[in-house]
Amino acid sequence: MDKNISLERSNKKFEMLFKYSPVGMVMIAYKTGQILELNPTFIKSIGYSKKELLKLSIFDITPEKYHGTIMAELDEIEKHGELGPHYKEYIRKDGTTFPVKVSGFKMIDIDGTELILGIVEDISERVEFEKKLQEAAKTDY
Repeated sequence: MDKNISLERSNKKFEMLFKYSPVGMVMIAYKTGQILELNPTFIKSIGYSKKELLKLSIFDITPEKYHGTIMAELDEIEKHGELGPHYKEYIRKDGTTFPVKVSGFKMIDIDGTELILGIVEDISERVEFEKKLQEAAKTDY
């Protein structure tokens, strides 16, 4: 099979997975944290438009109390090539925070640029359900 056809197919598969994934995906620049690409699921969970998000870095959408965590995640990626899962919060456009489970791995773009592909799961519903279960358990005793 022609190398170019194989690469084209591989790229198309990645694009489809990225676009239609039921969990949020965000590609960031490894060195700066600049948001470079994101999928519709991530956009929906955070409330910004794609255009707005592409002007932000991961630090802009992460509460300050987690900025040290980001540095630890970068260290983890540097040592192991991947990270997570980690639990933290992100900031929606309206200023509210929401809990997320984040995993990711380091990638090298065709031009040699180091990237991080983050897998971001909005776990708001799960956290709310667990709180309700805990409250129900307290009332049963």
